[in-house]
Amino acid sequence: MPFRRRYRVPRDQSLVLRAEEQQALREQAQAAFPAECCGLLLSCFDGRVQAMPMINRSPTPDRFEIAVSDLLGAHRRARQEGGAVIGHYHSHPNGLARPSAADVAAIADPAAVWVIVAVDPQTGTPGAITAWHPVERQGKAGFRPVLLLSARRILRDDPEK
Repeated sequence: MPFRRRYRVPRDQSLVLRAEEQQALREQAQAAFPAECCGLLLSCFDGRVQAMPMINRSPTPDRFEIAVSDLLGAHRRARQEGGAVIGHYHSHPNGLARPSAADVAAIADPAAVWVIVAVDPQTGTPGAITAWHPVERQGKAGFRPVLLLSARRILRDDPEK
């Protein structure tokens, strides 16, 4: 089996999310409005970050919840493809592109990246997409922003490939 590198978004760097993945997130957020959409972020062997939509199992529209069986299936798929689940995304139908108190309370993996899609509460139109990493400051959980970069395609080290 060839060597395949697992990729985690370094805490001090940025996240590259292709333009078509960002568009897919916006479309999913708009379709789920007024509820939150949700999904997982997978690293791929070729360096891409892929969004994997999940069913929001939360009984309330202003929260998201991913079923354990769906989460385990996504981890299995990522491993089979030589990648890893590096985080998740969800929408905020209240229009805010920053983590909420509910997001802070839900931090389970301090290495995961969180991507949030803001949705205008009046029109359901998706707007800003932001990325975040959990942090602990003075004994309190919170988030710090991660630079989100857009790319049309991922460049490889070898231009011949």
